[in-house]
Amino acid sequence: MFLYLLIDLRMPDKLIVPPRRLLSFSFLPLFLLFLGLQPASCGGQEPDSLAPVVTPETPAGPRPTVPNGYFLFPIKPGKTNFLAASMGELRPNHFHGGLDIKTDGRVDLPVYAAADGYISRLKQSSFGYGNVLYITHPNGLTTVYGHLNHFLGATAAELLQRQYEKQSYELELFFKPDQFPVKRGEVVALSGNTGGSAGPHLHWEVRNAQDHQLNPLQWGGFTEIQDHVAPMLQAFAVEALGIEARVQGVFGKSVFVPKTPPLPNGGGYVWADTISAFGSVGLLVQGFDRFDGVWNKNGLQRVEIRINGQPFYRHVVDDVPFPDGTRQVNQHMDYEWRFLQGRQLEKLFVDDGNDLTMYTTGPRKAACAWRTGKYTPWKSCWPTRMAILLRCVLCCGANSRCTTRLALRW
Repeated sequence: MFLYLLIDLRMPDKLIVPPRRLLSFSFLPLFLLFLGLQPASCGGQEPDSLAPVVTPETPAGPRPTVPNGYFLFPIKPGKTNFLAASMGELRPNHFHGGLDIKTDGRVDLPVYAAADGYISRLKQSSFGYGNVLYITHPNGLTTVYGHLNHFLGATAAELLQRQYEKQSYELELFFKPDQFPVKRGEVVALSGNTGGSAGPHLHWEVRNAQDHQLNPLQWGGFTEIQDHVAPMLQAFAVEALGIEARVQGVFGKSVFVPKTPPLPNGGGYVWADTISAFGSVGLLVQGFDRFDGVWNKNGLQRVEIRINGQPFYRHVVDDVPFPDGTRQVNQHMDYEWRFLQGRQLEKLFVDDGNDLTMYTTGPRKAACAWRTGKYTPWKSCWPTRMAILLRCVLCCGANSRCTTRLALRW
């Protein structure tokens, strides 16, 4: 399934002196920060006080090798499941660091251990992940199960005893490998709605030894989740990045919203107006994805740009350093535009100060450059044909190959 958006971008006839940019501050109440934002279905991104602090500069290292089917789906394994939220969705001040699995609108569904290992940590809290369990596996990865209603077995008894000793409800415990071993498929807890949760669900994620949040779906093998629905394009933007740059004759950002439905038979969108650009500019996009059989919107987890058929830019939100790296979501998206305009635009270039490792770009970090009448020796985007590809969350697996295409003619 493909969607096309054809746009003719041309050089401006003359260059206009840019206005002086002034630094401004807003003293509105803090709650205005959240107006117009998509509500989060899952909280819990706050770091635990006893957990090691990992800086965003911590190398991600090679992608862990996990055999297909190594992890068992933790809710109703082998049956159809649905997600309330996917990996990498844009939330206030953080990326969503895992999967929110729906639990039929109720609590106390069995939560299964995803693989052999041992319970290395648990925490009972009124905030964040609420009641959360950590299982460390022989391959060095740890699966995290958040917003639980009840712990089960010996760990529940251990928690209760320690709570009486400490005379405190909120408690965090760490265990040795030989204390509480578990087997793949063992029921370790009951799902719930605790902590910063907006409704019953299980928050499930995978972490490595550096505490990076990893996308469980990247290793495939989960027939419980189906995705055959292509992402939807809501808007795109072109922004002037250099002092000499212009978009539509001015130094700033122009946002374009498709006004007509896509052409039949996968013909995509056609933008009839001319968009002029000059100098160093960047592209931004707004859209969402959906899984099969659900109404709720999920984020864009993988976006690519190709120029004349060659890779130019790609980001895949499969690995987010926790807790500090996840805060760089405000560098990945246009924070000012979201705050002032309520529109959530993702940058398809790597902005200054963004040191996340999820991007694949050239030396100009996906900033396109135009010069009058000639093709410059460095990565130029004029004259050229460009395609922005919005991939389904499961596009890399066997479950789906749906892609939304935004084609630009410069």
